[in-house]
Amino acid sequence: MSAAFISQIAGTALIYYFLIPGSLVMAILCGVALTIIMHLPQLPRSLKVAKGKNLSMTRIVAKTVIFGASWWKPLSMGVVEK
Repeated sequence: MSAAFISQIAGTALIYYFLIPGSLVMAILCGVALTIIMHLPQLPRSLKVAKGKNLSMTRIVAKTVIFGASWWKPLSMGVVEK
């Protein structure tokens, strides 16, 4: 897992930990679920952007779910290649 994904989960889990006191496991699960749910709607756009970049579908989906727009926006601008 990447540091960016872990920090997203940790930040969200910390917020949920204060909302659901005493349940760190539930807070972490909520953080993971929220990160995935928030990034899934970005898949159609990231697929359009990455289509001509010769990337596998697995890589596109995984990077979009983990990083969201912070991955595919720079890809569309040519800042990153993969």
